[in-house]
Amino acid sequence: MRISSELALGLLLTACSARVLEVGSDHATGGDLASGNVTTGVDGGPICSPDPSPPLPTWPSNDDCTSGTQQPQFLGQWDGYIQGTSISDQFSTFLLNITAANETRVCGTLTFGDRAPLVTLPPVTDPNDVYPPATIRSQSRTIQGPFLGVPYTLINGQRNNQRMTFNVALSEVFKEWCSMQRVYGFRNGCSEFQCVPAGNMFSMPAPDTLATADCQTQVTENGPIMTVPCGRLALCSAMNPFCVCNASQCVAKVSDGNSFDLTISGDTASGVDGSGAVLFHRVYTTDN
Repeated sequence: MRISSELALGLLLTACSARVLEVGSDHATGGDLASGNVTTGVDGGPICSPDPSPPLPTWPSNDDCTSGTQQPQFLGQWDGYIQGTSISDQFSTFLLNITAANETRVCGTLTFGDRAPLVTLPPVTDPNDVYPPATIRSQSRTIQGPFLGVPYTLINGQRNNQRMTFNVALSEVFKEWCSMQRVYGFRNGCSEFQCVPAGNMFSMPAPDTLATADCQTQVTENGPIMTVPCGRLALCSAMNPFCVCNASQCVAKVSDGNSFDLTISGDTASGVDGSGAVLFHRVYTTDN
């Protein structure tokens, strides 16, 4: 997987009017950010339909693979790497753990790096803080990840004969964080939603300070200047959000990350991951 060191993703926001929704209320009310009224309920009336559409993504479960006849040739832990990369490049090294595989599906996790034990993500204590904590963020090249040692759930794991395909979603790390974010409606009377106010971003910190720096945005040309954590902009903005929202809530999106396409031959699995040829070797099976 190729990781960009430039974190401009999603930081150039479209200029438009935005309103804030209080997640979890019976009906959402709020003020126009362009006027500086950002406190929920200041205009005394509903601003967006409580209809939760568009539908939000749902995350897979290992229950998808436990029914039917298990396929032992897929099960177990596999060590892998992107061929042609440096042997010391942890972001090109993988631990693939297949925990269940039936006639059509495979389930498990993929971890970047050969770090052991695996990293357990702590609970989110403050939705206004950048997540995950700095000790985990230090194990990544970007604020979005991947984070070394964190098991990522296999998304849409499929199998046919000896072939298996799956994705990983780097946004999985932010599932709890996204669910705690405030919803902002924008465009066409709140027909789209995100977890930061939409506007023109006119300050850009260095990539290595993105997690802790503040960015300034202006929703309209003559509107007030607002300060928003740059890390939140990187995860929430409309161009490449890791959090996606409807009128009711925000969740971590599922459709990001690389795709893997592997073919099993004994204790070897070879194929591609979207950025290069990959090779896996099975370390142990679940029968051991």
